Amino acid sequence: MSGALGLVRVIAEAEQLRWRLLLRRSALRGGLLLGGLVFLCAALAMGHVLALAALTPPLGWVAALGSVTAFDLVVGLVLVLCAVRQGPGNAELTAAMLRDSARAQLVSGARMLRLLTTLVAVLRRK
Repeated sequence: MSGALGLVRVIAEAEQLRWRLLLRRSALRGGLLLGGLVFLCAALAMGHVLALAALTPPLGWVAALGSVTAFDLVVGLVLVLCAVRQGPGNAELTAAMLRDSARAQLVSGARMLRLLTTLVAVLRRK
C-alpha cells in the first residue's frame, strides 16, 4: 500500500512542479509582451516626433511617415514573436512525463489489486 501512496505523492509533486514552471513561463511571456507594448507606445509617441523632424526635409511628409511606421512595426512584431515562441522548458516537460509515468503505474497497481481481490473472493467460495 505504501507503494501506491508513494506514487500518489510523486504524482502530486510532479504536478506541483509542472504548475510552478508553467506559471513562471507565463509570467515571462507576459513580461515580454508588456515590454513589446511599452516599446511600441514609446516609439509611437516620442520617436515619431524626432524621426519626422529629421526625415521630413530630405524625404517629404509621406515618405517620412512611411519609414517611421515601417520601423516601428518591425520592432514591435519581433518582440511579440519572441513572446509567442516561448515554449515549455525541459524541466517542465520532464515533470509532466514523470507525472504521467507515476499515474500509469498507479492505475496498473489498482488493476492488479482488483484482480487479486476478485481471485481471493473466487477462491473463498470454493
